[in-house]
Amino acid sequence: MGQVYKAVQPSLNRVVAIKVLPGEFAEDETRVERFNREAKAVALLNHPNIVQIIDKDQDKDTLFFVMEYVPGSSLDDVLQQRRLSLQEAFTVFRGVCRGLEAAHRQTVIHRDLNPRNILVSDDLTIVKLADFGISKVETISREMGTLSTAESSIGTLHYMAPEQAVSSGTVDHRADIYSAGVVLYEMLTGRVPVGRFNLPSQLNSEVPSEIDPIVLKCLATDPKDRYGSVSDLIQAVELLEDQLRLGLVNELKGISRSTSKIFKSSTQTLTRNRKVLIGAGAGVLLLAAIGIAALVFRSSEPEPAPQQVAEVARGAAFQVEAVPRFDPEAVDSQLDLGKFEPEGEPTEEPAQPEPPAARAAEPEPEPEVEAPQPTPEPKPAPQRSTTNAGDREYKVALDKLKAGLFDPAIKDFEEFLQRFPNSSRAPGAYLAIAECHVGAGRTQAALAAFVEVQSRFPSARETAQATYRHGELLIASDRGRAPEAIEIFERAAVKFPNSNWAPLALLAKASLELAEKIQVNDPVTGGRVPRALITYRNVTELYGSTPHAEKALRRLAELYANEKRHDLAAQAWEKLGTSFPNTKIDCWWEAGQLYDKKLDNDQRAIAAYRKVPKSSRNYDAARKRINKLSR
Repeated sequence: MGQVYKAVQPSLNRVVAIKVLPGEFAEDETRVERFNREAKAVALLNHPNIVQIIDKDQDKDTLFFVMEYVPGSSLDDVLQQRRLSLQEAFTVFRGVCRGLEAAHRQTVIHRDLNPRNILVSDDLTIVKLADFGISKVETISREMGTLSTAESSIGTLHYMAPEQAVSSGTVDHRADIYSAGVVLYEMLTGRVPVGRFNLPSQLNSEVPSEIDPIVLKCLATDPKDRYGSVSDLIQAVELLEDQLRLGLVNELKGISRSTSKIFKSSTQTLTRNRKVLIGAGAGVLLLAAIGIAALVFRSSEPEPAPQQVAEVARGAAFQVEAVPRFDPEAVDSQLDLGKFEPEGEPTEEPAQPEPPAARAAEPEPEPEVEAPQPTPEPKPAPQRSTTNAGDREYKVALDKLKAGLFDPAIKDFEEFLQRFPNSSRAPGAYLAIAECHVGAGRTQAALAAFVEVQSRFPSARETAQATYRHGELLIASDRGRAPEAIEIFERAAVKFPNSNWAPLALLAKASLELAEKIQVNDPVTGGRVPRALITYRNVTELYGSTPHAEKALRRLAELYANEKRHDLAAQAWEKLGTSFPNTKIDCWWEAGQLYDKKLDNDQRAIAAYRKVPKSSRNYDAARKRINKLSR
């Protein structure tokens, strides 16, 4: 209803939008009164996802209001041209829900949420809701309490909650939740749900079925069956989005955020073999690769025995490894300046850096879905002397780090950042400073430096390492901050799923989850299980070809056995043997024992025993069992 014009506000020299309502509105005192009341209420809504009303006025028989101008188009225009990707739908829907949430806090209900009233930028990163309250004035007859068909379109009806079509005067915020569900359905499928409709996953193969319950709950006929608030809806969507991002569907269901203190004091401590496996399963010593040299993981201790992992699963005490120290021999010495990235092509456009003094680490917000980074335009190559000077200074600083000269190295890296602030190695230099503080034993300064890397360069490849190291150092220095470390490790895995640090982060997360004794509902086992079990399982599914999966499969099998799911434990042992034929773990013997002793499956037991290698200490025992079971 009404015409919208693009205009310029002379007093502030800014572009605005002016909505002019139909002439007959000014002739009805009731409508004028409601227009004024609603406009005042909506003008109080100041939120990034709501179009701001700047002013309202009446010129003779014309009512109009002035609102901020939003470049782009309506969501309806976008949906007419194409179907949104799953990620785009999530991005737009989050903006819609946050706008509704802010309005509902001010007791303002939209009542006419549909794609035409959702304004988006061309890249869909800006989402704003328009016509709050004003739409109610235009389409609802106060006297009748029902829709005036002369003033509304059939399209709007499809987005309207059932109770609103019956009695508009009694609807509450849950009517907006219904409309939001219709919008989500349309973004996912290109259709609106009318009558008996198919689930989104049935109409679009790219939509996972886990989204269906959220959509159905929004579209419940009875308002009591919908989400109680938009905040609850946002929480459900963001939780699902995080799970889908890692492929961890249903992982977080039933998780209690309030968990008991980790690492309770105990007179019993495990041996060094039972230390928290922050890295990958042994004493992991990390040093700065810093954009040039890769970190080297050294594992000098044997893998924990199965009974040790079982003790862990039952809540045995952990002995936390000391803060990682610097070891010059652990740095890759194969440095080749010719393989460095050329200066002038930074992976992240950094801000002009201040001298990187240690700052107190501040809590960071949960990461948004990382948008694809556009390929930077080629920049003119700098003069050769400048590039060479930067390379030399960087290498000198790195050599000092490797030599354990931490304070001189910090000084060199700071000077490098001051002289070459736009270098592609700037993230690595900040990361190097953090590692220098670790080597010097300055834990708080190191934590602050790792946070600085994450804050300055959220998308740089070095940030994956900084996030992981942040969590590792945090838990190594303060046992009571395990819940916070779990969130940091999860962030590293979610935000950088393709980095080498993601599986390490998940393994570290699982170790802490065992210590925290966190339990969740698991759809695979059908009951409550340690959350670590699900984390290990996802390591095996997401990173099945990496050495990390070998460690995860072993722990997964042992945890399944603890839960009396011997069938799943046997399958995990078999998968370990199949995926890692050179493993030193006696997985085929373990599988055979389960099929033989727990599952009474002689054929599967024989098949597993036959694959026990001659190098196994159980080789002869496996042959005997084969002979006995074959009779």
